[in-house]
Amino acid sequence: MTEQQQELWPFPRNVPTEEVGISLNTLLKALEDMEAITKSEQRQRDEDYRLDLMAKATILGVGLVHIYDTENHKGGLTVAFRKVSQFGSGKMVQCAVNTCSNKDSFSKKIGAKGALEKFFNGETIELPILEIWTEEELNWAVKTSFTNLYAVI
Repeated sequence: MTEQQQELWPFPRNVPTEEVGISLNTLLKALEDMEAITKSEQRQRDEDYRLDLMAKATILGVGLVHIYDTENHKGGLTVAFRKVSQFGSGKMVQCAVNTCSNKDSFSKKIGAKGALEKFFNGETIELPILEIWTEEELNWAVKTSFTNLYAVI
């Protein structure tokens, strides 16, 4: 093949005529730096999103309870809840539950984010709470109900 045919067949071959001035180590370091910045930015976005959910929950009167083993720190539940109706014999409480696997360490931040996302997306159930629980004790009533449920599963 002639030189001209080599350039055209089947694709032109690019043969570098001069050395590239960047070492492989420099490129790898630059990629690691970019990845670190991206992870840092993502963590900050996640934290901002979680804080926005918490602010929205506060405005709308949504409470949170965390149920987990304080000694083991593996597995657990986070419940987002809000009173939705009042009846003569008690109240109905709208709840969304986020679970943590028994293989994972429990995190209140991750649990709160997940439970609030489910709550605001309408992934809720209604839990009847007896009249004996006052408004101030509603947090304790929800926690007690879900703690008892969590203990048997």
